[in-house]
Amino acid sequence: MSSRYNWKAIEKDYLAGELTIADVAEKHKIDKGYLHREAKKRNWVRAKVKKSTAPKLIDNAFISEIAKEKYEAIKSKMGDTLTELDDIALIPLCNQYARMINLEQVVLKEGVTIISSKGVPYANPNYNALLTTVKTVVSLSKELGLTVSSRKKIGVVPKSDNKKDDIFDITNIAEEIDV
Repeated sequence: MSSRYNWKAIEKDYLAGELTIADVAEKHKIDKGYLHREAKKRNWVRAKVKKSTAPKLIDNAFISEIAKEKYEAIKSKMGDTLTELDDIALIPLCNQYARMINLEQVVLKEGVTIISSKGVPYANPNYNALLTTVKTVVSLSKELGLTVSSRKKIGVVPKSDNKKDDIFDITNIAEEIDV
């Protein structure tokens, strides 16, 4: 049965790691399970798959342009420190950051308290949502090492005391007032 297939070409594609195993199987019109068994029998060791679905997922993961811009800013500033695995926390952080910005604008416009139709003041629900969102942003920022205190805990100390505007100054302020 194995003479039906061009095993040299299959081996080349399999070992290169450019295609997923499913893509290699489809390209060579071979059953994926059979390909796995043959690769194991022939002791093929695959190179790490370079093709990533992360960019496609990332493009669809953001709730707004603000979130996407924040993601790009953090990724560029943090460099190799953050990996694709960190996107699990980074994407929600950026979405919460965008939500926080939007809620801040609404609360500034409407106020912390709202007067009901009967003339009774009550807490603006957007204000409570804002507080919750700020807590989430701070928590995720700490998780990713984006706050000064979280970097100090892992031994990364800033090189100088000259503080430039940071991408998450709001989290440092929120941390200081213990939000």
